[in-house]
Amino acid sequence: MEGVEYLNTAKEIMGNNFIGYNELNLIAERMGFTVPYIIPEIPYSIKELEDKCEDYILVLGISEMLNGEKLTIKALHSRFGTRPDISEPCFYNQDWYLDEAFIFEFLQIDGI
Repeated sequence: MEGVEYLNTAKEIMGNNFIGYNELNLIAERMGFTVPYIIPEIPYSIKELEDKCEDYILVLGISEMLNGEKLTIKALHSRFGTRPDISEPCFYNQDWYLDEAFIFEFLQIDGI
């Protein structure tokens, strides 16, 4: 299966464990990114999705913020802060990771 047909099938299989184009569009402005018009191919078979649909979430990945900055934990931390009295949602004020290398790495989540 290809394209939209496969995307709809994946959404049916994953149910509430699916975050795709429509779901991301609901939060895109607040998060500071745009959802791509060209949706990449889902790299998992229908069988893999069926086997994992209860334990995994399938999320359409976004690679950068509106300002062109790569989507990293640091970029999200800067955008949302840690003070719920100023803005929610926000990050839990746990600063141990702020000097760790992974905070600056592009978020790429592999799963299934």
